[in-house]
Amino acid sequence: MAIESATETINRLNPATYEFRSDEFPELKLSEGQRWGLIAQEVESVLSVLLDLVSDNGSATHIDGEEMNIKSVNYIDLIPILIKAIQEQDEEIKNLKASISKK
Repeated sequence: MAIESATETINRLNPATYEFRSDEFPELKLSEGQRWGLIAQEVESVLSVLLDLVSDNGSATHIDGEEMNIKSVNYIDLIPILIKAIQEQDEEIKNLKASISKK
């Protein structure tokens, strides 16, 4: 399946910094400190067609006893979309340069 409109898709993603709530989910042994990435639920809404990019990883129990679903982003499978977006931008740059040089 060809990747279409990758630049538009990538522009809809929202890179973020976050910290795992390790103190609230001690059994998960989450790393501490600031992390860089994407929020899985946001990726899921933007790339709902590409279901393999977000995984359901079961659930965890919050310290107050509430069960919460855990999702994660498959960053490796996101790479081809990023490459396609760069290729699209490169083509646009070439077209703009050609247009400018004709003037």
